Amino acid sequence: MQVRLQGQQRLRGEVILPADKSMLHRALILGALSAGETQIMAGHFGDDNRRTLANLQALGASLTEVDGGFAIVGNREMLSAPCEILDCGNSATTMRLLLGVCAGLGIKARFDGDASLRTRSMQSLIDVFAGCGIDIVSQNGCAPLELRGGTFKGGEVVLPHASAQLKSAVLLAALVANEAVQVIEPGESRDHTERMLAMAGVQVEVQRKSNATHICLSKGQKLKKRDWQVPGDFSSASFLLAAALGLPDSEIIVRGVGLNGTRTGFLEILQEYGAEYGIEHWSEGEGEALGDVWVKSSKLNAKQAGDKPTRIGADILGRLLDEVPVLAVLATQAVGVTQFCDLGPLRNKESDRVQETAKLLEAFGARIEIHANRLDVYGPTTLKATQVEVGHDHRLALCAFVLALLAEGESTLNGFESVEVSFPGFRDILKQLEGGSGFEHIHRV
Repeated sequence: MQVRLQGQQRLRGEVILPADKSMLHRALILGALSAGETQIMAGHFGDDNRRTLANLQALGASLTEVDGGFAIVGNREMLSAPCEILDCGNSATTMRLLLGVCAGLGIKARFDGDASLRTRSMQSLIDVFAGCGIDIVSQNGCAPLELRGGTFKGGEVVLPHASAQLKSAVLLAALVANEAVQVIEPGESRDHTERMLAMAGVQVEVQRKSNATHICLSKGQKLKKRDWQVPGDFSSASFLLAAALGLPDSEIIVRGVGLNGTRTGFLEILQEYGAEYGIEHWSEGEGEALGDVWVKSSKLNAKQAGDKPTRIGADILGRLLDEVPVLAVLATQAVGVTQFCDLGPLRNKESDRVQETAKLLEAFGARIEIHANRLDVYGPTTLKATQVEVGHDHRLALCAFVLALLAEGESTLNGFESVEVSFPGFRDILKQLEGGSGFEHIHRV
């Protein structure tokens, strides 16, 4: 799909976003492992979540799409070795979490994905599970993977780096294998799995010790059947929030979005920039916070005390990893320099997001510098319309959309259908803005 977009259009109104992708993956898996029927209420969902759904069905769970979500009938005893390869498409979350489930249940399976997923390293997953007694075979440390068997052994599991997906894979394996485990994670990452396990009746102890997170799960625990209400995806919200901040005469509200503290580092940076934003109707819910987030057009300032740059590094990176590219876009409109540091984890995403973000910014005329795993963005910059290819990475496609809105003139985005991976129904959702007039200035070719 080719999209032509006229820049400098204001954004006004309110939107409700698709279901949080991370939480929906986990709700589907926990529903499939729980006895009885589970109801999951979730809005639009993309291909990544469909991969988890389809692969759970291939493993023997009964999942049906119903109005507003899913009905799942399952339990761990229903799951068995699949007849076919588990195709995870572009979803590394699907691959890592379901491999953990299969490893814990003693199910042999083969996992594969698309060309992009086949380039993403799974070596940490292979090594960690090898230390737990599980045999995973790969030719080059990437998909395709073959889970050949072994008996999952718990105990102390030290992760090589902070990773919500790796941590979750180990916790799910331990739970279904009926093994006690202590996962030691250097730093902090998204904690949806820990929270959702606790919401389903599993005792999970989390402690911070010497800059590491210790997550303990005792043996002999079972999931309690419960229904799930999945809020809107905060990562998706960040693109619209960033666009509204940088555009003149703009003000938007994103309703019912997830506000888990391990996901909202983006808002902390907005505060450092002096942006006009706020949260309304905040609620802790049953363990996962949510609320309405609003922003207004703002003059952004990246100069901190003593004219020092705004620095985004390892201390906050785990709370905004998916938002780094769009924050880099926003940084082009802030007075001063924003330094994005310690970006190694972004090089093993759907693309090398450090290099690809830099290329995208430069294409629109941004002023940047790359120093190894550091990206410096200078602002404010007047961006110029251009033509770019965005089909290789859904988040970069959304970044290109924000850049095109901020730029002067008409930009052309090729391969824009990739946004459906994480932001299904994106174009229809945009029609909720501009006072209901929609985005007639978007032209599909």
